[in-house]
Amino acid sequence: MEADPSGARPAAARPRRSRRKALIHGAFAIVGLGALALLVRSVGPAALVAALRSSARWLPVLLALEVGRVAMEALASRSLSARVRDRVSVAQLARVHVISFAVCNVMPAGRAAGEAVKAALLSRFVGAPEAAAIGTGNQAAALLGAAVVALPCAIAAAWMTGSSPLTWALVAFALATTAVTVAFQIACRRPDIGGALVRRFTRMEQAPAAFQDAIDRIPLVPVAATAAAVGSRVLLALELAILLHAFSGSAGLGRTLLALGVSMVGGAVGDFVPGQLGASDGAFALAAPALGISRADGVAVAMTLHVVQIACGVFGATVPLWWKAAPARAADDGEGLTAGG
Repeated sequence: MEADPSGARPAAARPRRSRRKALIHGAFAIVGLGALALLVRSVGPAALVAALRSSARWLPVLLALEVGRVAMEALASRSLSARVRDRVSVAQLARVHVISFAVCNVMPAGRAAGEAVKAALLSRFVGAPEAAAIGTGNQAAALLGAAVVALPCAIAAAWMTGSSPLTWALVAFALATTAVTVAFQIACRRPDIGGALVRRFTRMEQAPAAFQDAIDRIPLVPVAATAAAVGSRVLLALELAILLHAFSGSAGLGRTLLALGVSMVGGAVGDFVPGQLGASDGAFALAAPALGISRADGVAVAMTLHVVQIACGVFGATVPLWWKAAPARAADDGEGLTAGG
């Protein structure tokens, strides 16, 4: 009997891949929770609870700043695509980014997962190839924004801690992120890699060519989107400044930049752990003396951010239940709209 060329084997293999991915993510989650439990035990639960009480009253302000970060994400997507500006209302753009930001905060490899969800939601309005190009542009802008922000963080670390492991970690982070950005941009603009990327969102034969057209319209250095990514990091820095003030009574520019650098390095180390549980907490515990706070306060900073992220994740998960997507606009270029909202 002749083999079925329609893709029966890949379809049969898909559940196995999903199970394998779920097992890997579950393993990382267990590791992260175990590390967090050890940290809590080492600093003392009573000291940690006392520290968390100091930050509780700031939660509304922290959540408001997270809303600002969602707005920055939406501005980045809008700047990358004329179709988004023409076809997607402000309300629907907000809906897309509330959902994708929630995924970005709590899922393993959060940025990539969030951009995949964002592209899937936007595809109903602008077509899957254009949506995939927007996701690619946003990923590149986020990487470049992180590299830009890491430079003043490294300078602050050198000023406050000298030639310390944290200083060199931030220098390495900035260099590695810049290199990854360049490699990512080159790779995604290759027809073979770009075609594989867009096939995650559409099965149409013309999709790879349409993706190439869409990605070519996005500059190698998307200035507005990168500025939005930097703005999002600035809002995160404000959150950290508030928490440093809550725990120590003061927060200068140097300590805030140092805390932001610790957050970025910890997030990079724990990228595949859901919500960076354990990784970011450990990073703040290790950096606590340099930040002028106790180890318990360092863990409490990270745990307060986890509370904010989880709250955003829970809210984002409920959005599809009560905030319905607008009817999709018919594509006028033959690209097709394949993903649901």
